[in-house]
Amino acid sequence: FESPFEVKCTVSFNGVNFNTFSLPFLAYDDPVLTGAVYPGGGEEGGDAGTFCAAGDELTLQGTGFIETANAKVSIDSGVEEKAYVEAAVSPSGGVVFTMPELALSSGMATSADATDAAEGAEAADAAEAAEAVEGDGEGEAPTPEGTVRVWVDVAMNGQNFGGNSYPVYYKPPPRPDTAETDYGEGFDEE
Repeated sequence: FESPFEVKCTVSFNGVNFNTFSLPFLAYDDPVLTGAVYPGGGEEGGDAGTFCAAGDELTLQGTGFIETANAKVSIDSGVEEKAYVEAAVSPSGGVVFTMPELALSSGMATSADATDAAEGAEAADAAEAAEAVEGDGEGEAPTPEGTVRVWVDVAMNGQNFGGNSYPVYYKPPPRPDTAETDYGEGFDEE
């Protein structure tokens, strides 16, 4: 079958007699994600421009995309709740969305901070520190410095995500070095 294809549906309330009235709906195969094009122009496995930050536009590549106004992307950053954002199917065949600011688990945030701290070290020391912090398996592309891996999935109807998650690299916003607390007027800090 070519995706999408039309399916007609009829209903039976007793399991024997079906209505003569039927409604058509579109069925399609779940998309398969195969890559990402980052705002810096880089693609997976490249050195420069292979991460995105909050507010950046990211394009997911793959097969099985259909024209729809309902596409959504789910982003799993390792916390209990996934983030969901609206997406658009581009005429060139990708799914485009804007990366939101993501909540990260404390382990992931610490990992990105440790990689950022390694920037001032010598190149060999920085590479070793990033490898030790991230713990990438053999055969996987290295995680770009100062980023964390998050997983994205696409639902062409905005509801049913196929489970074909794809990793992308997210650069979290910098965390302040010190925490300042604003207690408001009339409160003494003693």
